[in-house]
Formats: sequence, C-alpha cells, structure tokens
Amino acid sequence: MSAAPAGGHGRRGRCAAAHRPGLRAWLLAAVALALVALAVRAEASSASPTACGSASAGVHFRFDNSIVRAIYARELNGPEVTADLAHVTGASDLVSAVANDDAAATLTAVTRIVYTPGWHIVRLRVLDSSGRVLADVGGPTVLAPVSGKLVSGGTVVGSFLMSVQDDRGYGKLVSHLVGTPIVIYRDDTRVYTSITNPPSSLPGGPTLTIGTTSYDVDAFNLEAFPSGTLRAVVLIAPPSPTLAAKSCAAVRLQSAATVAANIAIGVDVSGSPFLTHPSAFVGAVLEWLPSPTAVFVMRGRTEVAGSNEQIGSTYPRPPKTLPRSGSVSYDSAHWLVTSLEPFRPDRIYVLEPA
Repeated sequence: MSAAPAGGHGRRGRCAAAHRPGLRAWLLAAVALALVALAVRAEASSASPTACGSASAGVHFRFDNSIVRAIYARELNGPEVTADLAHVTGASDLVSAVANDDAAATLTAVTRIVYTPGWHIVRLRVLDSSGRVLADVGGPTVLAPVSGKLVSGGTVVGSFLMSVQDDRGYGKLVSHLVGTPIVIYRDDTRVYTSITNPPSSLPGGPTLTIGTTSYDVDAFNLEAFPSGTLRAVVLIAPPSPTLAAKSCAAVRLQSAATVAANIAIGVDVSGSPFLTHPSAFVGAVLEWLPSPTAVFVMRGRTEVAGSNEQIGSTYPRPPKTLPRSGSVSYDSAHWLVTSLEPFRPDRIYVLEPA
C-alpha cells in the first residue's frame, strides 16, 4: 500500500469558495445591506400579509437544510462524479496495471488520474481482485467515497474507491452558498471549521450560542474516506424579528436571494465572476434552490438571462414590468420580488411564489 500524499490538485466545483478578497468583502457588505432593506420592503404592495412569526425560524432552517444536503448528494452522484467514474474505469493504463498485479504501474496511473487538470478526483484508492490495496493517492481528509469496478476483457480485475471532495471543500461550499457557519467532526474531534472559537466537541442540543448569536443546530452524517462517519454541524441563525414580521414567503424569498447573491459574487471555473456568464449563473442558482423560484438577470428592461432559458423550464419570459422589490403577477400566479445589483449594469431579480 502506498501512502496517501497530502492532497491532490484539489477541487474547484461550481461556485467554489475561491474569491478576490477585496472585491468579495465589499460586495458581501453591500449585498447584505441591500438584502435586509429589500426583505423589509418585499411585500410593500401585498395586502396585509400574515406574519410568519415563530414559524420563520423553521422556514429558514428547512430552506438551508435542503441546500446543505443537496450539496452533499452532489458529491456522491452529481455530474462531476459520473464524469470522473468514467475517467477511472476508462483508464487503459490503470486497468492494465491492475490486471497484471503491477503495484508500481498502478501507482503511476493513479497519480496521473488524480493530478489531471480539470478533473475533480481528490483521492483514488485502487485494489486488486482480492481486496489488496495497490495504490492510494490523494488528500488525507476527504469524504463521500464512491466505489467502482475495473474490468479487463469482460473480467473484473480490481476495484476502486474515489472521492471528488475533501472536508474543507465541502465546508467552504456550504458556507459560500448558504452563508452559514459549519463545523465537521470525526469521533468528536474537529476536522474543519468555518468559524473561530467553534465548540471543541459535538453540540448536544438543538441550539448553540456562540458569542451573542444563538444558532439552530442542523447536524447530520457524512461518509468518511475510506470508511467511517463524519458529523457535519451547520449553524443556522434564525431570521431577524423584522423579517419574522413578514410572511413565510418573504422569509423564503430572502433565503433564496441570499443564495443568489453568494453565487453572483463567487467565481466560476474560469476564475471570472459568475455574473460574467449570466446563463450559467441562473442555472447555478436554480440548481440549488429548493423552491419554485424564478431568477432573471436584466439590463434595464432587457432580459440577459433567466429561468425561462433553462432546459426543461416551463416559465415564460419575465414580466413586462418587474419591480425591484414588492410583488408582481407572473405565470398566472402572485409572486414576491427582490433584486440586487452586484455588477452594474445588470440587476438580478429573484421571484418567490407568494
């Protein structure tokens, strides 16, 4: 068995957490202030909405909960996983090396695969037909292992275990998309944290106070590599009293707008701000949002990209009159609207069913 080196080439998923620090800090502050103001005004033209009140924390919790689980599910069976499984099973040098029980050649092939630019494998362990490890290359702290078989001439000659994400990458993706703290533990020991002074061991209750902020605790299991269990603890701050006084639809709208803002100020795989590729931006937002949200990027009254352009969409073009905040009739339904402008002259509009 060969030792696992300290990390492969790493993974840059869509909306990965690599940013331009100065630009990101400025945009985060501007977007945060804009979202708070817009959330308060989001129902200005609605007729006496029923306050979400004590239910607002649960609405926000379920929204964020669905996204952090969707991120993990993608690490197990998303399109990148499908592509990388094909890269491994189709590697003739790897299959030949395993069929010949050649550990040195297997290590060479595995190293090539893990370090191929543009692929997303962060660790790859290959075993012969008896289960003996021939090579294991990649980072030491990875999660979401996916298994497969190596076949030569119709005969299974070996197997493999791969991962496309490490603990840090998953944590950073959660923090970036949802904008909430996350701590990952293994055997009650922290292996990743996105915040300073996190709890040293797993929280034992449904809530946790850090400093002056009281969080709802969303804890769930992740699979460790090559086996075992990690525990992810996502800390979700309840909505503000001002937002809780609005309807539950307004709470969902702000949650959706926060995700859209976080994606907009991220960078895509080319290293450019996501909003320089509006159609890809809209697709990325709709990929994660759990509700039937509509998203449009407008330049004045002209649509640059929108939900209606996505494959399989049944949405029509955006409304002729689209307020920056408030409500609108669209697609034979009543919607709440909010908007943000991280990159002028384009403005992002987020619509949530009222």
